[in-house]
Amino acid sequence: MGNIFQPHFRDIPAGEYSGGNKRKLSTAIAITGDPDVILLDEPTAGVDPKARRFLWNVVLQMVRDGQGIVMTSHSMEECEVLCGRLAIMVSGQFECLGTPQRLKGKYGGGYIATIKANKRQQDEVIGTLKDVLQGLQVLEQRSNMAQMKLGESNSPLVPAILF
Repeated sequence: MGNIFQPHFRDIPAGEYSGGNKRKLSTAIAITGDPDVILLDEPTAGVDPKARRFLWNVVLQMVRDGQGIVMTSHSMEECEVLCGRLAIMVSGQFECLGTPQRLKGKYGGGYIATIKANKRQQDEVIGTLKDVLQGLQVLEQRSNMAQMKLGESNSPLVPAILF
């Protein structure tokens, strides 16, 4: 998992690792011994992107091999990649259970699109999208970036326009 196994970490006490490296070490310990069920608490919080992707691939392979993974996470991206089913809890009570796609469809608030371009190009794209999509809302616009909300989850939106 990333650089935690490089020799220069060998003589450093684990308590002195960075938060991300502690997280990687804890996850490595949890999967040691090839257990049937693994409990992970936010396994990639504070972990660098390369190590995060590596860990996701390891977890996905473990699931394919028949191991059970129970995981907590605040990252919807992580849940979409790793989870077949999600349970959302509020104040310690289950509020909903289902696949990530089902929950996003039922409770999601639409799509967010980000444009990285100069102001003139942003204005052109925003104008075109406003002609095509009802309810387009510009959330933020700066000199090199614009962010828009592209309608509610129940509005008809052809994904092809999201290039």
